[in-house]
Amino acid sequence: MVEDSVIDEDDVYASAAVCELDDAIERCGSCSTPVLLRRPNPSSPASAWLCRRCGSVFFARPQEQDGKLVRGVAKPISYHDVMKELNFHLASAAQTVSRRDTIRLVECFANRKFMGTDTRSQ
Repeated sequence: MVEDSVIDEDDVYASAAVCELDDAIERCGSCSTPVLLRRPNPSSPASAWLCRRCGSVFFARPQEQDGKLVRGVAKPISYHDVMKELNFHLASAAQTVSRRDTIRLVECFANRKFMGTDTRSQ
């Protein structure tokens, strides 16, 4: 799925302007590689991006500076390819949980007491 490539992080840092906005996705959450993406918004919808180092998938939009795209090591990937890989991994990863572990988990959650303020909004 992910081809091995040498990533010159110095080049990424030199060409990348740090996005000061709250919607920036600067680094991959799995491998900390600079991906330089932004969260989607209504005027700029998301597209699929792939981290070239670890294969993590982001649904985001590219960062821009002065009207030009700022590229990290994430590359655009088609939605079809993402779903194909996801279906492959789901089909091959059949994991089972023992009945005893399931019962213990349910008991653990049932015995939890809520401590704190309710921050949910209606």
